[in-house]
Amino acid sequence: QDDQRRRYRELALRSVFLVVVCLLPATMFYLFIFTRKDSLLNEFVANLDRLGLLGGRQPTFFSRSAAREARQRKLYTYLLRFQAAYGPLRKTQVEPILQESPADPGQRGRPWDLTSFSDTGSIIALETTVPVIIATVLIALGWLITLPPWGELRETHSPGDWLKSLAPENNAISFAFLGAYLFSLQMLFRRYVRRDLRPNAYMAVSLRIIAAVLGTWGALQAIRLLQTELPPEQQYVLGFTIGFFPRVAWQIIEAATKKISGLVLRLPSLKNPLPLAELAGLTVWHEARLEEEDIENIPNMATADIAELMLTTRFP
Repeated sequence: QDDQRRRYRELALRSVFLVVVCLLPATMFYLFIFTRKDSLLNEFVANLDRLGLLGGRQPTFFSRSAAREARQRKLYTYLLRFQAAYGPLRKTQVEPILQESPADPGQRGRPWDLTSFSDTGSIIALETTVPVIIATVLIALGWLITLPPWGELRETHSPGDWLKSLAPENNAISFAFLGAYLFSLQMLFRRYVRRDLRPNAYMAVSLRIIAAVLGTWGALQAIRLLQTELPPEQQYVLGFTIGFFPRVAWQIIEAATKKISGLVLRLPSLKNPLPLAELAGLTVWHEARLEEEDIENIPNMATADIAELMLTTRFP
């Protein structure tokens, strides 16, 4: 009976741990939206004005009313982009910014009417929650495979040994997921602190988890092709490394493919000749963020739209 109670306590500990690690990434997003959305909107509009995207000189043949309408149309477009990234904006928020009263029936075709914004206090939209839900489902599946609540519990004899019940499954795929989860969690926290947490960050999390699992499978097969037998511990470390840096898997597969006799293959290289890491001050976290904006090397950075980057990222 004592052994049964001990196992129930260990199962409860494992279940609580799983709930926390599965919901923590999604909780950061919703906490971010609820607490910082209004301040982000004010800062966004201020940056638009500082960049000169709301005003600018108009040709002399433009009337004052036409110039005002052009400014409102431009501001309306940027507000829709903000709404697509952070969820619905309320009409009471947008109306003072546009400096325009709600459109009357004769003006509903105008692009700066308020029909595109919410009448309610809701700040969560389906299009902003789907990436978060997908990432949460993948994280939950990964943890259920890595630390199944129905799995065999470790033998414990003292309360200090209960931590053994949190030991993951010993296989390369589980450790690949752990590497991807650790990288993703740190990336989300950094973006939370920088006030740059958007739904596209959770799409990046989903992609990293999938790439980690598939890359580990491919890398292990490539290692067998090289006629190299790795001890289990080395497989675990390799899986964790691939989860953190998925490109390592392609390097292993590329090396193994070149060893296939009788085949002449020309594989494309994923190594950039001028990587962003050569820019002073950029870290692996900056590189991961800029890749979401389709900036993978120094020439991409040199030709990027600087105004667009200042609006969509939090880098100075």
